[in-house]
Amino acid sequence: MVILPARPERHCIESDVEVKPTLIQDSQPPRLDWDEQWLTWLRRWDWQTIGLVLGIKVLVLTFGVQAVAAMNQWHPGWLEIWNQWDSTHYLRLAESGYSAAGDSQASLVFFPLYPWLVRFTATMTRDYMAAALVVSGVASIAAGLLLRRLVRCDENVKVARNAVWFLFIFPTSFFLHIAYTESLFLALTLGCILAARRERWA
Repeated sequence: MVILPARPERHCIESDVEVKPTLIQDSQPPRLDWDEQWLTWLRRWDWQTIGLVLGIKVLVLTFGVQAVAAMNQWHPGWLEIWNQWDSTHYLRLAESGYSAAGDSQASLVFFPLYPWLVRFTATMTRDYMAAALVVSGVASIAAGLLLRRLVRCDENVKVARNAVWFLFIFPTSFFLHIAYTESLFLALTLGCILAARRERWA
């Protein structure tokens, strides 16, 4: 029997920037002002991945709007063209909640987190469809960031970047950009797997 050597364990990497050891000093570093702390926090974000997801999102939504406008001159509007299929159920739940009577009882099969987030966001956007696109957009960005960090647990930066790229150019990935729960579900799932890889159980 041939026993293959085990693959060396690699810890998930928090950042692509190599951290070099520094000398420990007794004096505490000077405290930064609030605005400097804010800028430092923003610089830690993975803006390349965020820009990649947003760029693909703009291309997908723009292509969809142009395609509908070319096929039908009397379309309802650039927001309403995305209100199709299950989106109508999610928006109805965000506006009116659940009901066990009448035709609305079919909406009982949908989970409540996405409609709750849409309802909360609608207090700021004043439009439920726009709120749904915002929630899906933020969730898709979170999914891209989490996927890249998860891949970095085992692979290099290039492979992690390509994983995000191929996820969002997949033919059916437009569901991650419209008023569907797929982006939120994917972000939560990737977050759970990444936390498990890092052994963060609480």
